[in-house]
Amino acid sequence: MLLGGLGGLYGVTAGPKVLAAPITAETKSKATTELSLTRVGEFGTTPQALDASNPLRVIVARPKKNRKKKEKQEKVEVIQIKDIKVTTNETARFDVYVAVPYGDLAGPDYGEFVGSFVRLAHGKKQGAKKKGKLKLGITALLEDIDAEDADKLVVTLVLRTGSVTVGGVSIKLLQTDTPAVI
Repeated sequence: MLLGGLGGLYGVTAGPKVLAAPITAETKSKATTELSLTRVGEFGTTPQALDASNPLRVIVARPKKNRKKKEKQEKVEVIQIKDIKVTTNETARFDVYVAVPYGDLAGPDYGEFVGSFVRLAHGKKQGAKKKGKLKLGITALLEDIDAEDADKLVVTLVLRTGSVTVGGVSIKLLQTDTPAVI
């Protein structure tokens, strides 16, 4: 026998629990999210090629957590991606995302968008490689996503076009150029 109303259908069962709880979209999404957590490791010491079908996800330790306002004005927290190798005669682009991990696990989404690396095709030498680096400030972003007390962050690199090899991903504190306004 089914009873209607109160936001769903309820089934009557024999036993101590007469009315079973309704299954909602929220309940279904929680079950799906719990099952789709993936283990994320550190970058390592060898360069890694980015793949458009399989984004690179690494867990990166933060230098310091819960910084005071004065410390944030003096030093900015940045994601540093070093030794980016791209062929000079082809265009390359990848996006960078940040998320808070669940221990050493990451959720199904990439997190918050931080920025992009773009290198336009130029030069006449075929196959010549050019090396670069990328620094993206994340101090304000960490405040927005309530991640200031996180020890580590998940950094995801999503290749959009071209072929790119990355030599390392880290989070650093960099001294600001402008003095704090009092």
